[in-house]
This record gives sequence, C-alpha cells and structure tokens, in this order.
Amino acid sequence: MQIWGFYLTQFYFKFVYYFVFALNDSCVIASGLAWNPNPRRSKLPNFTKIKNIDEWLIDFGYNVRFQTAGWNMSISVWLKRYVLKRLAKNNGGKAGPKEFIITFMVSAFWHGFYPC
Repeated sequence: MQIWGFYLTQFYFKFVYYFVFALNDSCVIASGLAWNPNPRRSKLPNFTKIKNIDEWLIDFGYNVRFQTAGWNMSISVWLKRYVLKRLAKNNGGKAGPKEFIITFMVSAFWHGFYPC
C-alpha cells in the first residue's frame, strides 16, 4: 500500500510541474513568440519555436539523456549554445568532462546553488 501512496505523491508533484510548464508554453503561444513558419508549407499552424517541456519524452524517454533533454528545453538550449559550445571551442571544438562539469556548475548556480 505504501508504494501506491508514493506513486500518487510522485504523480501529483510531477503534474504540478507539468501544469506550470504547460501554462508557460501556452502564454508564449498566445503572445505569438512561439510561431514557427513551417518549411513544409503545411496548412496547420506550427507554434514550436519556443517550447519548455516535452512530457512524452520525459516520461517515456529510453535513457537519461533523452529524459533530461525534454525538461526545461529552452534553458538546455541556452546552456548548450552559450556555455558548452564556447568552452568546447577553447578546447579544440570537442567537449570533454571538464566542459560538462563547468556547464553543470553554471546550471546549478542558475537554479540557486547554495553549497553551505
């Protein structure tokens, strides 16, 4: 019975985060900032230019890399573009463990890292 309580609690907290991210995405779509002209000339509107969360990828991604790629996507793109790739450029274009650790440290400070 305890496992079901844990499962329901985890589902509730995950749903709260999903709701906030979906609300954020809907505000960006309503403002028009997420408009992405479809290169295939489809008649369907495409509002995927700015997207923060991919719930399907988080829940059903087959490894941790894909699961984390679906969470807070705009921040992940920013960290990759402006931190990791710049550090890799200084290392001959290849990102190694040092560059990944520094990128994770920038992410930790971004989210509010308090060491002591």
